[in-house]
Amino acid sequence: MTRLFARLGAGQHPISPREPHPLPANGATTSNVPTLSVAGAGILSGYQLLRRRALPGHYLRNVGSLALPTLAFLVAVEILDDEVCIRPTLVKEGIEPIRPPILDFNGKTTTDDFFMTGVISGLVAASFKRPFANITGWRRYVSLATIGGLSGFFLAHAYFGKEYRDAWEKRTLPALRAKIEKSLALHRRFPGDESTPDDAGPIVDPEGLDAVVPPMIRTPGAHDQIFGPGISPFFVGESGETLIDYAWEGKESGLRDCIQSLEQLKKTLVVEAEYLWLEIAKKEYMFYTEQEGTEMKETKARQLRVLEALHRHVYMEISRLDWLIANLKRNIRQLQAESHEWLPHQEHLSNPALHSPRYSAGYLRNALQKAWEKDSNLTASPGKRMHPAITGYKKEVEKEILVLDDLLRDFEKRVQDANNRSP
Repeated sequence: MTRLFARLGAGQHPISPREPHPLPANGATTSNVPTLSVAGAGILSGYQLLRRRALPGHYLRNVGSLALPTLAFLVAVEILDDEVCIRPTLVKEGIEPIRPPILDFNGKTTTDDFFMTGVISGLVAASFKRPFANITGWRRYVSLATIGGLSGFFLAHAYFGKEYRDAWEKRTLPALRAKIEKSLALHRRFPGDESTPDDAGPIVDPEGLDAVVPPMIRTPGAHDQIFGPGISPFFVGESGETLIDYAWEGKESGLRDCIQSLEQLKKTLVVEAEYLWLEIAKKEYMFYTEQEGTEMKETKARQLRVLEALHRHVYMEISRLDWLIANLKRNIRQLQAESHEWLPHQEHLSNPALHSPRYSAGYLRNALQKAWEKDSNLTASPGKRMHPAITGYKKEVEKEILVLDDLLRDFEKRVQDANNRSP
């Protein structure tokens, strides 16, 4: 039901991937703290036992003594990571960094639910002083809450089973990509630091064959409120691209509700586009009236270029929404038509047999070329072992190559047939 302490920009960029269900939203804060504290207390207690200084309750006291410093250290590292790597990268890409709420309800049972239950159970157990007479003060509460949280994680592993293991495998490639992105961010911030890992080379673009996605205007939760798994014919991929969900099953009323939500979002963006055009017009007037050759005129020119790029991206988002709305209306027409008349209405295409899809064939040809280049970059050098995550990604690229090659052959044949039929 809950996600705890999700990272800055989670899901907005590969540098900060959103953890898949049912993994904890932020393992550094929730799973690492009890794990390190319990393990560290075991080592410290073993050392005290060897030195014959161990007393009853020492282990629990050690857990409590280590938990708070561990928590403070990991939180400090996380804040440093947010401000040095994640925030600058998102700002550089034109994405507004979003800080998720500390406690986020998603309607599904998660590992964080087990963690919270374990922590609360530990605090309740700590309220009974008699079983823990050798541990006094705050250490009793902290130690038992820490052990309770760790127990919750073990129970979550058992409860989710294969689903948990599959999610852990699913996060491998995004986690590797995030590591590479952070190394590149550190390299940009500290040019003398050559910390980019060897794995960075082959991963050119793990988000798809056509994932050169422009940095869109991303308001807090704009897509997530409309496109969610199982509630819409569309979903948002990790790259932010809106994709058709062919596994979705719904009724005409659901399609109409989705259209209404999309049209409302489109109205908001249209107003934003008009506002930006007005702002551009004002700054253009100031630019043309500024004296030639001054630094101020150059600054205003740079401002105009940024605003024009921003306006172009807003318009691209409006175009995406137009496409989604048109596709939903097509789906509604198909639902209303007879089973043998489901094909979409053709307003401008008079004779499909005479049409030469040259543009589509060219797009597929370029996509196939990119896929071949990607496959070549992912090929390991002789004698060098490839990372398992990259091996899995390479297999996905090879599947894409087969699909693209098959489609390209089909479309090229259609182009040839149309040319032969044309007078």
